[in-house]
Amino acid sequence: MQDSQGALICPKNCVIPPVDNTKNKPLFLEGLGLMKNCIISVHFIKWNEEENLETALIKTKVSVGYGIDDDSGLYFKNEILSSTDGNISIFKQNHQ
Repeated sequence: MQDSQGALICPKNCVIPPVDNTKNKPLFLEGLGLMKNCIISVHFIKWNEEENLETALIKTKVSVGYGIDDDSGLYFKNEILSSTDGNISIFKQNHQ
């Protein structure tokens, strides 16, 4: 398993971007559930994933989205982001 695949499946909501599947649309799947209130988007800059991440936040009603570039990482402790490495984009969605 590549690191990006691991990042995708860790949250409760696993969102596979259109560029990474044969249906050419976002796929919303069940992840491992290690983090319940975030979505992780990989290859963020390379695949121009900002719009897809914002759409995923709205559709899943999750409040935080992390866009991580290649050679970047997120580190969590008890479901809370504790540190980052490399280029990370953070999006917050307030669901009312």
